[in-house]
Amino acid sequence: INILHQISDYVGTEYAVLGKLDEHNQFEEISKVGMGDDRIQVDKLFSRINLREMTKIELVEGVLVCPIEQYCVLAITSSGGKINQEKSYLLHLFIDNAVRAIRNAELSEQLVQKEKLSAIGQAISMVMHDIKTPISQIYTLAQLIKDEPEDQEMTLEMTGHILDATRHATDIIYDVRDFVRNAKLKKEPIEVSPYLADIIQELKHKEETKKVHIAMEASENLVGSADPRKLKRVIVNLINNAVEAMDAHGVVDPAVSVKGIQVNGHVE
Repeated sequence: INILHQISDYVGTEYAVLGKLDEHNQFEEISKVGMGDDRIQVDKLFSRINLREMTKIELVEGVLVCPIEQYCVLAITSSGGKINQEKSYLLHLFIDNAVRAIRNAELSEQLVQKEKLSAIGQAISMVMHDIKTPISQIYTLAQLIKDEPEDQEMTLEMTGHILDATRHATDIIYDVRDFVRNAKLKKEPIEVSPYLADIIQELKHKEETKKVHIAMEASENLVGSADPRKLKRVIVNLINNAVEAMDAHGVVDPAVSVKGIQVNGHVE
């Protein structure tokens, strides 16, 4: 709009609008200066000219039409639209600069959109990898209940595990949403030892990890700062990946060690 003001001041316009033709040859307004929307009948104007074929500034229906490819400036001037050759040349330069600025802005927007699509693609990949675990757990637990419908005690226990797996799946969805939104981490103090112990105890009851020996090492007074939900997901994923790797290589007595230590004032 800065450049449009420069054009308006230079030519002496009462009203000017910068726009472009879309794929259906409809004029799309980008910016304007002055008052005079009702003084330019765009549809009538473009029924008389072919903007895509125009190569020079013309006065049409009392409107100064200044084309640059699919872009153009429409202006109503105090001088009735008459400009000399020098002004015409400089006006083309002004409009060319405006078009370059618009294209740069459009390219920047396209780049942002591509980055957003890339982030969404990563998020989808994360969901497909991570959500298969709780879904598999829910299926297995539901199958156990179906096979033993009379065992009320087992049904109650399996229902609790199903609820845990459902919460896990929901947490994954929330994490992906936060990832796409680039949300800030909600950090809080974490007592490392009991925190890890709870995670390991939960994994011991899961089909994929119950046959794996998971050892934990962390001092009782070790305290860190993290987003508990997201940190848990990272730890569980690392353990699951280790278990999958050992299973793929046929390890006879699979074991995983989880250790929490303090290094240079930070917990690792």
